[in-house]
Amino acid sequence: MEPFFDRLGRVKNWVDTDRGWILDLHGHHVAFIRGSSIYNWQGQHVGWWHDDHARSHYGQVLGFMRKAGGMGVARPALAAVPARPAIAAVPARPAIAAVPAMAARSSSWSDESPF
Repeated sequence: MEPFFDRLGRVKNWVDTDRGWILDLHGHHVAFIRGSSIYNWQGQHVGWWHDDHARSHYGQVLGFMRKAGGMGVARPALAAVPARPAIAAVPARPAIAAVPAMAARSSSWSDESPF
């Protein structure tokens, strides 16, 4: 599990790329990665995963992992990383929604996060 940083360099989530899980700071599952798509646990498509960072439906950067590349935005200084949480029980994966068309990559940060 690796930290996932927001636009201010704070740890916003934890990502387990081996299992495709995105967890909150308390270890609860909030989203999952399937291919290049990100879905919430209600099955809604909420973003795109590319080179260890996430983008919104508008192409804006939602957050990133340390090894992320090609984001096109200034990377903030990273804050201290909290202790990894215990992982909560994995909910059943829902039926997933259709994948929308991908927006052009934006060179800006998103003001909102869907997870």
